[in-house]
Amino acid sequence: MSTVLIIDHDPLIRSTVRAILSSARHQVLEAASCGEALERARESVDVLVLDASMPDGGTSQVLLEPRLHLIPAVVLTPRAVGEGNSQFPGRAVHRLAKPVKSGELLRLIARLSD
Repeated sequence: MSTVLIIDHDPLIRSTVRAILSSARHQVLEAASCGEALERARESVDVLVLDASMPDGGTSQVLLEPRLHLIPAVVLTPRAVGEGNSQFPGRAVHRLAKPVKSGELLRLIARLSD
C-alpha cells in the first residue's frame, strides 16, 4: 500500500481521512499546518491529501514546493470536483469535495499511487 500525507488544520477531517485510508491499509502521516507538512514530507510519501484553504495560507506553498512537485496531490475543497489546476501547471492536482466519500477517495488514492 502507499504512504499518504494528510495536511489539514481540522483534526476531525484528519481523523476521518486517516480512518478511511487506514481501513485500506495505507500508511498515513498527518500534518496540521503547511509548515509541518513540509517537515513530514521529508519522509517517503506517495500521495498528498490537503485542505484547499489552510489558515496559514500555505496550500500553494506545499503544491509549489520543488521537492514535492512529483508527488500527486488530492485537494479537499468545499465543492468543485475534478482534475487539473491552472495555478499549478504541470502539477498532478485532483480535487475532491468535502465531505469526503470513502470509496471515491480510496479509488483516487489507488489510481494515483500506481
